[in-house]
Amino acid sequence: MKKVSDKTNNEQSKRRPYFVTFYSFKGGVGRSLAAVNVAMALAQNRRKVLLVDFDLEAPGITQFEECASLPNRGGLIDLIHQYKKNYADTLSLIKKRKKISRKEKQDLLSPDKLFLPGTVANLITRHPKFQNLSFLPAGKINCEYYEKLTSLNMASLYSREKGYIFFSTLKEHIARLDPSPDYVIFDARAGVSDIGWPPVVQYPDLVIVLCVPNEQNIQGTEFILKRLSERKPDPPKLLPVLSLISPYELDLLKKQRERALEVFNKILKTETEKPLTGKNLIQIPYHPLLTFWQGCIMIRDEWIGSEWEREYLKICKEIIERNEYDWLFHYNKAEELFNQRKMEEARKYYDRALSLGITSEEELNSLGIKYDLIFHDQIRAEKAFRDLIDLNPKSSVSWSNLGLILSKDPKRKKEAEESYRRALKINPELSEALYNLGNLLSEDPKRKKEAEESYRRALKINPDDAEVWSKLGFLLSEDMKRKKEAETSFLKSIEINPVNIKSYLALYILKKKQGDMAKAFNYFSEALKILKREKESPFKLELIKSLKDEIKELEKSGKFSPQKISFLKKRIQSL
Repeated sequence: MKKVSDKTNNEQSKRRPYFVTFYSFKGGVGRSLAAVNVAMALAQNRRKVLLVDFDLEAPGITQFEECASLPNRGGLIDLIHQYKKNYADTLSLIKKRKKISRKEKQDLLSPDKLFLPGTVANLITRHPKFQNLSFLPAGKINCEYYEKLTSLNMASLYSREKGYIFFSTLKEHIARLDPSPDYVIFDARAGVSDIGWPPVVQYPDLVIVLCVPNEQNIQGTEFILKRLSERKPDPPKLLPVLSLISPYELDLLKKQRERALEVFNKILKTETEKPLTGKNLIQIPYHPLLTFWQGCIMIRDEWIGSEWEREYLKICKEIIERNEYDWLFHYNKAEELFNQRKMEEARKYYDRALSLGITSEEELNSLGIKYDLIFHDQIRAEKAFRDLIDLNPKSSVSWSNLGLILSKDPKRKKEAEESYRRALKINPELSEALYNLGNLLSEDPKRKKEAEESYRRALKINPDDAEVWSKLGFLLSEDMKRKKEAETSFLKSIEINPVNIKSYLALYILKKKQGDMAKAFNYFSEALKILKREKESPFKLELIKSLKDEIKELEKSGKFSPQKISFLKKRIQSL
């Protein structure tokens, strides 16, 4: 059976976006710069990223060079005000109605009624050059924006207008985007305020807290880390990062870094958090240019290999490793173990990646083949190919490979045939599907003619396919009247692939039945010669055993002379 290498649920997928908030107690520490660069690093590492500007009072993401020219149709501030308007209008409607049941009231105030589907997607802009990176701005910066901002009372939104529901629903709508982001990066407001608190407290899986190594910043960061670590029921993971590290006053820097480490480790001392040291603490250096220039260093050649790129990549690595939902992390780890021949460990990571929902056609195709041929797990192989078809229903290769998996179950032959025909409906020129369909049909004595037709169509598309010629030969050899045609097919197979051992053995059997023992001996001898060059495998061992039995039968029958039998015995012993 053929597998096609194309670069194009039994376990319920648990994959969802991983929410990361960049926060700082004080402003001016390089938080937005870090958020943009880490978002870009994740996007460059094949993750789909949504970057959200949640600094409503001082939005800055759209001022970066990479974002400034992108269309801005509004943003978070507009979503909040639309929600507030919908909530007020709904309450007014409820008051006007004389009789309204509790159920009707609950329905009118349901999140999806107050927060209309599609509103989030309409405000998101995908970067035209970096397709994995999208933006949700704070809003369109103009006089109207600041009017909306000054009228926004966050305390009232939470206490009177069920603001918690708004932010929870926003999170759900982001998770339901198509395509769904792998990571959502929030650039939060500095300090402690009602307006900047939702992305720090309500949303994140991970909070990255940037801190300049001075006492004011360290004390403020200590307060924030402590408060977040005590959040119930599920505190976010925390990653403190020192920033604006000066190359001067090194003794003072050392003292302040030790002070910061003492504070950080006191709070992060849990079973899951590893202690921070001067070596593993992420420290973003100060650079005077970054005070004036607003751009992404991750895409600038002059910054490649710099300390800044290195530290941003460390943050990127920390984010990925802390995210249990990152299928690509698990898949890459599996590939690393697979290449080290640690199959059992690799298998666990492959299983996890598949259960999370792989979103790459290339990886799904490769994994489906591995599950089938290496791990012999037809259930997961089928899931991989079905997931691939969900991603791309018009992939003829995926339908063909799915048919190949289904054909191995005697009870699912009909499903397999349907898959092959689906593949051929999409691409009538897919010779691999025709070949596999021919193999399936040839198993039914009543459908030999259809099988032959399928093989011949495959050969019309690819006349240099030795395997199809060989299969056609086997099919024709079942008819005593078509032995000559069968022989021609086998010879054609050998002409294309001179080491096709199956065709040589088929010709040996054919000639033995015809009584042409001289040619039969030559074909048998050539098969043993080819077998010697074959790598060790269960197939080779099984074939050697069968050929030894065949030589014994030939010796008993006397069809080959003692000299020829002796020659064959020596050749097979050398294997």
